[in-house]
Amino acid sequence: MKIALLTLRVDNNYGGNLQRYALSRFLAEMGHDVIVLYFRSEWNKDRFYIRVKNTIEYFIKTLFGDNPMPFPYWKHEDPNWEKKRINTFPFFQKYVKHSPLIWSFNALKKYIDKENFDAYIVGSDQVWRKCFTQRWGVERFFLDFVSEDKIKVFYAASFGIMDGDYSLEDVALLTPLYKQFDAVSVREDSALLTLKKYGWTRPQANLVLDPTSLLSRKNGLKVL
Repeated sequence: MKIALLTLRVDNNYGGNLQRYALSRFLAEMGHDVIVLYFRSEWNKDRFYIRVKNTIEYFIKTLFGDNPMPFPYWKHEDPNWEKKRINTFPFFQKYVKHSPLIWSFNALKKYIDKENFDAYIVGSDQVWRKCFTQRWGVERFFLDFVSEDKIKVFYAASFGIMDGDYSLEDVALLTPLYKQFDAVSVREDSALLTLKKYGWTRPQANLVLDPTSLLSRKNGLKVL
């Protein structure tokens, strides 16, 4: 199958890089064509004056031919973010098959419509951690943008904390999206209890290995 893999954005986290590589590699060895969705958020929740400042900077850099960023692009709240991932990004570029850089939700929709994936896998990592996903909207990580006829799977998903961090409104929003998944698995016992607390029992989640444990030692060391 042609599979789109959605996990947290590419950053300076070594564990995130390894699980992203491991899951895509494992699926590829099973014969699937796997593409990691490589996205950056629309940082549209910055204060208005910051957005105006960044817009002015954008046009100045464009005028002098020194701006690789599409418009609109609001700077990440950590100005050193690009520098921090200098040791992790080359690994992602070399070993993980991924989409072109996706800057916005509209761009994401256009990309998946063009690629016509057979299945979508969300995970591993803390893809259910609201504070990690709210810039795009946690509902994106429940594939609210994917039609119901597509195969949808959570693999080794994690809340990252014991009891989750969803409000009653979040649960109401996400419950019908959860029910559209064909299979759900988690990487922690505590996540099973949290799912039960939210009433998310169909589909029933299973406890599985983190994808970094799926690769054989031989294959895992090929990139080290």
